[in-house]
Amino acid sequence: MSWLSRFSLAQRALIGLMSIIALVFGAIAIPQL
Repeated sequence: MSWLSRFSLAQRALIGLMSIIALVFGAIAIPQL
């Protein structure tokens, strides 16, 4: 089941990337409100 572990790793990386984008977006957008 190497593809399953690879999929879970990619999913975790995607979640981390989206959380970083959300943090950057919040840091940019919230002071401008």
